[in-house]
Amino acid sequence: MAQQKTAAGDTTPAVWRDIAKYVTTPDYKFGSQLTWMAENDVRILIGTDSGVPGTEFDQLKLSMELYEELGFARRDIIDMVTTGAAEALGIGHKTGDLKAGLAADLLIVAGNPLNDLDCLHRPHRVIAQGVVYSQQDLVDEQS
Repeated sequence: MAQQKTAAGDTTPAVWRDIAKYVTTPDYKFGSQLTWMAENDVRILIGTDSGVPGTEFDQLKLSMELYEELGFARRDIIDMVTTGAAEALGIGHKTGDLKAGLAADLLIVAGNPLNDLDCLHRPHRVIAQGVVYSQQDLVDEQS
């Protein structure tokens, strides 16, 4: 996969911690294949199985937590869901980074995800396709 520049993406269920409790193989660690692939230079993408029962469309951050527990650096995790994902999909020349001329939606949070991924659950503002949404707009949208 690494030689062919094939990216591997998992669709981690948001309830992965609950599922991991039921694994009876003593040496198995949920998601360990991802660590092995990364150690062997396979590009990793983070995903979810959003849309199936128990996984809402705002659950990506929960999947990101799995990678943190597996030992991935937060900077690498953020890259996996932004620049790395865009490059793997062949659209890195259009989006995936904060650079002049690239399309970008922004999530503005109260905190630094490099220090605490949990701040991704505390959006202050979202800018999507040029429209600014306040925290209240986001609350109203979920109601």
